[in-house]
Amino acid sequence: MIYRVGFVNLETYEELENEVCQIIKMLIPLIKKVKREIA
Repeated sequence: MIYRVGFVNLETYEELENEVCQIIKMLIPLIKKVKREIA
C-alpha cells in the first residue's frame, strides 16, 4: 500500500504515522504561541 501525502510516497502506514507525528510536534508550539497572544 502506498500513501500519497503531498509529493511524498510513503510505503508503510508506520511512515505515514511518523510524518503525522512530526507535523503535530511542529504545530503544538505554534498553537501554544497563538493562544498566548490571544489570551
